[in-house]
Amino acid sequence: MSKSTLKLYAAAHIAVLLLLLSFLFFAVPTADDYAYATRALNYSPVANIINEYNHWAARYTQVLISSIRYRIFPDINNNYSIFLIFYLLTFILGIYYFVVTFAKDALGKKGNLLATLLLTTCIIKNLPTLDESFFWDITGTTYILPAALLIILFTYLCKHNDQINSPYHFTFIALLVFFISGLIQISFITTFILFTGRLVFRILHKKLRTSDILLCLVPLIPGIIIYLCPGRLVRMGCFPESGNLVSSIIFGILSGTQAILQSAVDPYVWGSIILFLPLFRKIADKYNQCSLKEILLYLLIFAGMLYSIELLHYYGTGHEPVKRLMTVWYIIFIIGLLPLTVISIRYLEKFYSFIWSGLNRILKKKIPLNKIVLVITLLSLFLINNPPKAVYDLIYNIPGFLEENRQFIGSIKEQLKDPNCETLYLKKFTYDPLLLKIPTDADYGFSSYYNVKKTVFLNPGESPNSEK
Repeated sequence: MSKSTLKLYAAAHIAVLLLLLSFLFFAVPTADDYAYATRALNYSPVANIINEYNHWAARYTQVLISSIRYRIFPDINNNYSIFLIFYLLTFILGIYYFVVTFAKDALGKKGNLLATLLLTTCIIKNLPTLDESFFWDITGTTYILPAALLIILFTYLCKHNDQINSPYHFTFIALLVFFISGLIQISFITTFILFTGRLVFRILHKKLRTSDILLCLVPLIPGIIIYLCPGRLVRMGCFPESGNLVSSIIFGILSGTQAILQSAVDPYVWGSIILFLPLFRKIADKYNQCSLKEILLYLLIFAGMLYSIELLHYYGTGHEPVKRLMTVWYIIFIIGLLPLTVISIRYLEKFYSFIWSGLNRILKKKIPLNKIVLVITLLSLFLINNPPKAVYDLIYNIPGFLEENRQFIGSIKEQLKDPNCETLYLKKFTYDPLLLKIPTDADYGFSSYYNVKKTVFLNPGESPNSEK
């Protein structure tokens, strides 16, 4: 790829990223945000963790972050975007750390930045849902942050594979596992699969140490804490479709395989792989046959991590909120594309050469296949999945949504001027941006946060008098 084409390609990705990430500044609090803010302002972080553990889930890290956050910024409507930006930056940092470590200096600084840009864009543009991932604080801490930290953990383990026996590395990994497990509970299974796969690898290479066995036991400690959580049974009872473990494994594998196939046929994904085959070749040249087997083993561990997330989702909550958890699943899958492509680089190059030469023979002239692939890739970058939704939102939904939200907050402030206010009357939102989670029309902590007895959401045309 020429330098001018490379600049065009990078500029197109930056434009799409800026388009999608501009929605960070339009996001507003909703639903669980109010409930967590209320508890954070009325109880200590320890009391909140105990209450969550007894009545809902063992998300001790998520509750701790939420409690500290709302004590520093008690006004839920201010500084909301700051934390969304923090989750995003952690996410990009995790991808960059993975690229730099895996590429082994084969790409250089510009190449590493470009690869990070490609992976970030690929993930964000194709996510099953954006309104419940990057643009909602609760799912930012519960899904995006742990996904980023799982990537960092995986990369750190690969980079320092032979040094885990030192107290420093072992302690860091243990603390990171505890931290991640307190954000998304099923991650203790994910990390257990990762460490067990590494243990098998160490045994096969006759490098087994006591620290390798102890590392496999680390995820079991938060696992026991999560299993004994009284709120776990309460939470599962709220989802009547919760299944048994066997059916959950079957549904998880089928759903995960479907997601892989959907991503495999995305013209943006395979187009980018074709265009950057030379970069993948540079990385592949850094690995000998032995280390390629190591990559393959880690890919199998990746698959175990992915399916553990999906199958436990089905087991815990049935089939309803699949898109939220698929966010974590999809992020890890896309990251796994890099080592998968490096392993199969020879076959990809032969296949690409076969297609190119075949077309040349059929049409009896040289086909500029690279340019054709470039055009298809760039078109799919802008026209498939989230980018067109973002353009539609910016034109048709966002202006009205921002005005309704301004009136929404203004109405709350106006009603609360009355010291005897016991009921808030709020108008339901009529604008529904595809990429943002709108404030809910159910009382998920509104009343408690604003210290009133009741919140009533009015349909368009209704007034407080007609509701009474």
